[in-house]
Amino acid sequence: MFDLSSLTMRAKLYRRMIAHLRATLPQEGCGLIACDDAGAVKIYPGTNTAASETRYNMDLTEVVAA
Repeated sequence: MFDLSSLTMRAKLYRRMIAHLRATLPQEGCGLIACDDAGAVKIYPGTNTAASETRYNMDLTEVVAA
């Protein structure tokens, strides 16, 4: 079972996630992280359709595609 108290992520995935979040500033960033028992395996950057600095809502077509 996956331990939700911590998440293991390879440096490459982490850098991709941080790059996406920096690119969305000053708005709130969003996306999905796919995991298996060992930790994160893929990042799905998302579009914040709320276009807000304090809230987010990921585009539903991106959620379904992920």
